[in-house]
Amino acid sequence: MQLPKLDRILAGEATLQPMLAKARELRALAGLLDGFLPPDLASLARVVNYREGEIVLVASTSAAAAKLRLLAPSLANFFSKQR
Repeated sequence: MQLPKLDRILAGEATLQPMLAKARELRALAGLLDGFLPPDLASLARVVNYREGEIVLVASTSAAAAKLRLLAPSLANFFSKQR
């Protein structure tokens, strides 16, 4: 499979490799999050970082943040089983 031109350019830059790896990791985590959450909640939540074994989420509303807090133990269990 041939990479689009921008992907080939970025892949050739050694200094960008850590950032590209992080972006791929966050995209994979976002896909898992979307698959776990109900669609209405998934549309209000985003994975914004992963550091030191901790996934950082942001919610677009306080109600969505409250739901995510309630789901945190289940989410943590789900993510640990997926990784």
